[in-house]
Amino acid sequence: MPPHPPSQTEPSVPTEEEDDDIVRPRQHGFDWPLERSQIIAWANILFLFVMFWTLHAPFLPYPASVVLSAIFAATSIAVVCLKASSSLMQTADDGVAGELVYTPKNFLNIVVPEGKILCMYCKTIVSENCKHCRTCDKCIEGFDHHCMWLGACVGVKTYRVFFVFTVTTLFLMTFQAAIGWYLFAASVMDLELYELKVRRIHNVTNATVYQVFVFLIALYETCGATALGNLVMFHIYLKISDQSTYAWILKRREEKRLAEARGEDTRSTTRKIIHCITCHKPASRPGGTEIEEQTGNTSKP
Repeated sequence: MPPHPPSQTEPSVPTEEEDDDIVRPRQHGFDWPLERSQIIAWANILFLFVMFWTLHAPFLPYPASVVLSAIFAATSIAVVCLKASSSLMQTADDGVAGELVYTPKNFLNIVVPEGKILCMYCKTIVSENCKHCRTCDKCIEGFDHHCMWLGACVGVKTYRVFFVFTVTTLFLMTFQAAIGWYLFAASVMDLELYELKVRRIHNVTNATVYQVFVFLIALYETCGATALGNLVMFHIYLKISDQSTYAWILKRREEKRLAEARGEDTRSTTRKIIHCITCHKPASRPGGTEIEEQTGNTSKP
């Protein structure tokens, strides 16, 4: 996607302390320390993988179990490979790996070519469509956003891989959720059959325990698939409107600033509902207006 270049401000002259800083950008998403969300994402993939082969696949009827298990295995491998690739691929601008060009002494004498900008954090010249990521500590070419689930930035070099990874993960969670709901409904309709299956496979005499686990996992996967579906639709909207996530955030931030300057309520609908439920409107003063009640100013000209 062709993201819009972020607005750049005129940099100030660096100090001696800033010049002493060592540039240590993250090379990829697996650089230590890993982000907490990144660890949670890998644990979630492992959890769903284990749940499928222990609670789903053994209870599917033959030969559907063979076909569905093969689809799940192939999709799971694709998700793992795409996630790892999105974390390992280089997103930094080519200039980040180049020569450090400035110090406080020669800062004002640096000639920046057309179409380039000077990043004082990377201490080098990069493309003008870059943005410096504070988490990765490097300039990202065609910056879209920093994905905490990947532990890496998504830029023009990795956006397609990231999008395919998101769609594939959405398919996997929807696929597994559908199987979970099917098994839950089947166990409710024929409890005796599933009591025999549970006793034979897991040596458990009560099939209700199996039903509870299958129901909770299906519900969890449905919620996850819904969230991922919203993310996919959001990125489709960004693609159609020809903007990046970062450009969209800047646009929304500017719209909110202008709305606040006009005195408009910029809270979300959810926040407004919560405020109405948890807060009570102060009693009106005789002859006072709503603005006077909020500001406490009841003086008259």
